[in-house]
Amino acid sequence: MKLFSSKYFLVSLLAIQLSFISCTTNKSVVQQGSIVHHIALFWLNEPGDQSTIKRITDASKSFSDIPGVLNVVVGTSVPSDRPVVDDSFDVAVIITFSDEQAYHNYLKNPKHLNAVEHLLKHFVRKIIVYDISNTP
Repeated sequence: MKLFSSKYFLVSLLAIQLSFISCTTNKSVVQQGSIVHHIALFWLNEPGDQSTIKRITDASKSFSDIPGVLNVVVGTSVPSDRPVVDDSFDVAVIITFSDEQAYHNYLKNPKHLNAVEHLLKHFVRKIIVYDISNTP
């Protein structure tokens, strides 16, 4: 029996790391306990396709202009032989929001909806999303 599922271990590790990053990056904007981390993992229709990775990266970085978005990180998986690491995804996007309302506003924002409709629906075969609040 595994003690930790690789998905839950990855999310826990990311949440811990992100809460340190977010709390130190923009303390004047964020009150402790109010930030939300949105973690999206993407598996592409054509795994490793660099042009699609660039399109997702560019679209995701443009989200930093959306009100309430504090930080956007985009990257690819790091290959690993460790059984607790899921390195099967192609692209990960981590967006930090000032609070839960900013996160909900982002979901309805035309820039986000456009990326979903014109990019993700056509080039991504699987998406897993984790939304984490550091509220106690």
